[in-house]
Amino acid sequence: ELLYQMSKGLGEMKGALSLLLLIGVCIVGVLVDVGMCIPLPTGQVPIDWKVAVENGSMLYADQEPSRQALQGQVGNGFIATSINSSVIYLGGTFNPLTETGPGSLSRRSRIPTTVRISIKNAVPFASAQDLRRGLFIRRSIINDGCKDSQPVIIEQRWYAHRVNRSLLVHEIEIDTSRCEFGSAVSVKVIDDDGGPSEDIQFTAQQLFSSRKAVGADMYCESFFGETIHPEEPNTSKVAIAYTRSKLFDDVIHTRGLKSNTIVRLLSTFRSSLEFSSQDRVNLTKLAVEDWMQFVSYQLQLLPTHVKEWEGLWSRGIEIKGDKKLGATISASYYAILSSIRSDWGFSVSPGGLSFGGGNATGYPRQEFEGYFGHTFWDADVFVMPSLLPLYPDLAFSILDYRYNRIDVSERVAQSYGFNGTKYAWESALTGFEENEKPNIEDHLSADIAAISIRQFFRATNDVRWMKEKGYPMLKGIADFWVSRVTPSTKFPGQYSINNIQPPNEFALNINNSVFTNAAASAALLYFCDISQMLGITVPNYYRDIGTNITIPFNATSQMHIEYDGRLPNDTQPIKQADVSLLAYPLQYPMTAAVQLNDLVHESELVSIHGPAMTHGMFAVNWLSLGPQYYDKAKDAFDLGYLLYVSGPFLSWLECPDPGCTVGENGNLTIVPACPNFITGAGGFLQAVIYGYCGIRYNDNSMTIFPVLPHNVTEVFMRQLFYLGNDLSLRYDNNRIEIKLLTVSAGSKLKIAINGGSPQPMVLGHTYTTPYG
Repeated sequence: ELLYQMSKGLGEMKGALSLLLLIGVCIVGVLVDVGMCIPLPTGQVPIDWKVAVENGSMLYADQEPSRQALQGQVGNGFIATSINSSVIYLGGTFNPLTETGPGSLSRRSRIPTTVRISIKNAVPFASAQDLRRGLFIRRSIINDGCKDSQPVIIEQRWYAHRVNRSLLVHEIEIDTSRCEFGSAVSVKVIDDDGGPSEDIQFTAQQLFSSRKAVGADMYCESFFGETIHPEEPNTSKVAIAYTRSKLFDDVIHTRGLKSNTIVRLLSTFRSSLEFSSQDRVNLTKLAVEDWMQFVSYQLQLLPTHVKEWEGLWSRGIEIKGDKKLGATISASYYAILSSIRSDWGFSVSPGGLSFGGGNATGYPRQEFEGYFGHTFWDADVFVMPSLLPLYPDLAFSILDYRYNRIDVSERVAQSYGFNGTKYAWESALTGFEENEKPNIEDHLSADIAAISIRQFFRATNDVRWMKEKGYPMLKGIADFWVSRVTPSTKFPGQYSINNIQPPNEFALNINNSVFTNAAASAALLYFCDISQMLGITVPNYYRDIGTNITIPFNATSQMHIEYDGRLPNDTQPIKQADVSLLAYPLQYPMTAAVQLNDLVHESELVSIHGPAMTHGMFAVNWLSLGPQYYDKAKDAFDLGYLLYVSGPFLSWLECPDPGCTVGENGNLTIVPACPNFITGAGGFLQAVIYGYCGIRYNDNSMTIFPVLPHNVTEVFMRQLFYLGNDLSLRYDNNRIEIKLLTVSAGSKLKIAINGGSPQPMVLGHTYTTPYG
């Protein structure tokens, strides 16, 4: 029977080694560990969690939220799930929403969950999002679980393995230490996968099984399927295979020992996206092989996972004096890091990787499930810069997503009658436009060049990357804008950009959006500068157009005008930061007086039911204007997270309840907010990094102007990346300390602090200067 199951399920796997591995899988799965007792419920934070909860590395709840948007989550950038949900998502996997098939709107494809497992008759009493270890933990009690009526305590642990990206783990630890010696316990579990997927047609196969006299009766079940439709015509469907552990009769049997029983239920996932279309692979075989391998060294799974997460946190930001702020910083990075990895280049979505299924019955309510998992400017403008100083490899992967879609973006531009590359406002797997209608929010293409690429190159000075990847993107974007502008009929010698939608999405079909025009100008001029640096001669019209794009400005009020026809005294509401983005993150040249006027005007009109990242951008700009505006910065900064972060696990929402105001040209309505809104997390983190830490990547330097947040006594940035070097930044109200931790070959690093002259940095040396 064993040989038959192996030949049926694994097909290509032959030989004695495969048989030994298979036998090993079948006899391992339940371990009896001599562990410490899990504490009984007290109505307070469990004693063994207190230190982590106190320092903000663990977020505790005595009762888990009933609202899915506020639940905990686990993810590793390849796979992710929200606890208690019916969904597992695998990055890059999408299926069209309707029966019209390829070319219709797509959403992230649902894989039925393998980890929505509860314990029958158990009463949960403590849960935690363990940020530092990348876990979600739930503790429950079965009050009369022992034959002698003593309680049984159960701890469940969920994690998406950070090293082994294909692996999702659910551990169940059963503490029977309070039972009478020799009294075995049987625990019934409820395994609810949420039913068949609406996006992928899976078929199941039980591959092999083992009934054991002691411990859980385990078997392995494998599934294979393809998305119902390809995302676009003439493209391939995405195939997914996954293998999971199952319990016969959904029962765990413990030994009659005063010890803990641990069951590790493993799920492994494989995707056709891991291979080129020419590769012939057996995904089911790969998923099963992964499962077998991981079971064979299951004792090492949690330690290796935790070690990798601890490595990520070694590059984090530590705050003293404000526990809520410090915990929110950690929770924000956790949400982003759970959604991205450097070896899986599918960028990020506003709702991260744990959301994105969308609402198949009505597109205007897409926020409810995370914008269908699509990629917007959020990734390039708000998330990427928040990763760059600490995790440059992850920032690189966001840019790589754009680079790998140059060819498709050229086709998108052609479909609108333009040249070059027009990046789809809303893209998924292929890079084609996934918006419900033709989109004219073209500032995205300028943002990628003028903000994302420019900031990345300023931080890395990676000339090879610029030649191979950055420059082709800049060239395509520049060609797009050359074809997109038209000669101005109002100002001879200038160029207009007409029929556009600005970042303030309440406006539509307007001309000369100041942010769009300034970003397009910066993109064109940056292309010219990089061409010159690389020794490439380009026609003069690139610089001519870049220099002469109309920038709406009112000389009387000394402020930029959002778009043609909008008056300086216009009080129409604004959805989100728009004109204020000129100063930061675009770093468009202007006087402090103009920046102040722009900021005052816009901050008074922005909708409180607009997206969270607006207030982070306001905070950065207030801080850059000097000490007299630090109170304004505090108000914007506090609003940007205290109003938008909810629940015991500090979950980001796009807008405060009841939701977000959306619409165009005065026709506005409220829709549910996007959950796990990592765009807001990115904007908030930028307020910490580029606002309070005062970091700026410039063309030939990095400057630092640190400011202590209100009630904070010390800020410690464990890693600050610049030109291949790693530094640390620590400051309080007495001094600023910068230390060079690692140095790249041939690097001669100089850093200017608080406007001082550039100082040479020596490996291991701490440079100290007074604060203020």
